[in-house]
Amino acid sequence: GMVSRLARRLEREPDDLNGWLMLGRSYAAMSQASLALRAYERADRLAGGRNAEALIGIAHPDVRGELRAEFAARRHMTLTGP
Repeated sequence: GMVSRLARRLEREPDDLNGWLMLGRSYAAMSQASLALRAYERADRLAGGRNAEALIGIAHPDVRGELRAEFAARRHMTLTGP
């Protein structure tokens, strides 16, 4: 789909700040918190910590909450098995 095409384009054009922001928004809308966080972190590095959208994306409670849930689920599976 469109998101995978964007991700592939960013592999070729890794300095595209707006592309990373769009990818972060797209992953967040798809409830892909860990991927959204990675995209926002990449945008933040490119912007030198001066892009509000990247910082908000990194700190957004939905992204952080989903990451906590993902981590807890993975940890539970590791402790209890599949």
